[in-house]
Amino acid sequence: MELEIYEVEVNGRIATLQLSAADAKARGLTPQAKAATPANKSRSRSRTKAV
Repeated sequence: MELEIYEVEVNGRIATLQLSAADAKARGLTPQAKAATPANKSRSRSRTKAV
């Protein structure tokens, strides 16, 4: 039995589930690619300032 990862929205939040193909089909789910994670917007240090 091979499990696949499914992401579903429950009450406005994303939940990640590991289900077999039979369980997913019974619940009406289809495997989808993961959403791209947003780029890190942290501020980088300026190279011209002395440390």
